[in-house]
Amino acid sequence: MPSSSTAAGRAEPAYPVPKLVLDLLIWVGSVFVLGSSVIHFHLWDSFGYRGIPTIGPLFLIQAIVGWALGVITIIARKLLLVLAETGFAFSTAFGLIISINFGLFGWQDSLAAPYAGLALAVEFTAGALLLVASALMGKSWLDGRKRRTAARSGAAQSPGRVDQAGGPPAAGPPLGSRPAPQA
Repeated sequence: MPSSSTAAGRAEPAYPVPKLVLDLLIWVGSVFVLGSSVIHFHLWDSFGYRGIPTIGPLFLIQAIVGWALGVITIIARKLLLVLAETGFAFSTAFGLIISINFGLFGWQDSLAAPYAGLALAVEFTAGALLLVASALMGKSWLDGRKRRTAARSGAAQSPGRVDQAGGPPAAGPPLGSRPAPQA
């Protein structure tokens, strides 16, 4: 698909799905990351996680970073931000799973802990939506890169004459060859 032009003259990438679908995936995924941040801040502020060494500060950091990533990604909708937010959502969910099954930084959590199940559902949903958006954006980026490479290599060839085989004219005889004798 070709790129479309914006009012500023920059080419906007062509996506394999309508832009509205991609924007909705990013927006909803980012809202779920914001929800995860709210859950972590609420647990830190109201459920005693503030007093747990290492885990308490990590809950606060998760809340701040998740909020910042969510808001910035909703506004900018760039591939690297969506990828970062995808990794953030999945790493937060897997951190809880590790904490439940093995313990983390000396703290073992439980699925019976307040909001644990909700947090997992929110984080995996966010990760899945953002992963799909990342894949679609990545495909568009790769397709655009292939088009740009093909356009550059096509521009390097002479657009004028064409030889009998249908390709660009040869530059000359190969090195070390002699012209054919004339009869």
